[in-house]
Amino acid sequence: HTSRLPRMPRNFHPADSENPYADYTAENLHEFLANCKLRRTPGSGYGYSNLGMGLLGQILADQANTDYPTLLRQKITEPLGLQNTVLELNDDQQARLAPGHDADLQPVANWDFIAMAGAGAIRSNANDMLRYLQANRGEFEHPLHEAMELSHSTRRGMGVGQGEIAMGW
Repeated sequence: HTSRLPRMPRNFHPADSENPYADYTAENLHEFLANCKLRRTPGSGYGYSNLGMGLLGQILADQANTDYPTLLRQKITEPLGLQNTVLELNDDQQARLAPGHDADLQPVANWDFIAMAGAGAIRSNANDMLRYLQANRGEFEHPLHEAMELSHSTRRGMGVGQGEIAMGW
């Protein structure tokens, strides 16, 4: 969150506010990036950015010559034994999905991502989330231990009285 990219691309205009990322494509993202003028110098401060996190996920997948779901599986879910952490749910997972709710406790639609999946497309269950937490706490041996330790180290302050941030934590 220090890229100084805006929170969202300026050409992000969802057709369906209930599923806002569903129609934002890689072409839309590339169009935005080709014309993006940063308002601040990269690294000059903290600024929450779904765009930055989504773009980071895409860049990591591109560098690995794969797509984001495959990268997630190869680098995180398989090494940690997370069998129900995916981007697209199978029929069994869909049947067990606990729907989200709004502030009035009314059910809301899931969000589907075409581009910017790194900003929030991962779906999981409670067991996998607990195992991920245990992995981050070093409660079992796994090949991601050093990377997770690094991800916990403070990178910068978020502003006066706002706390500190690590790599996505």
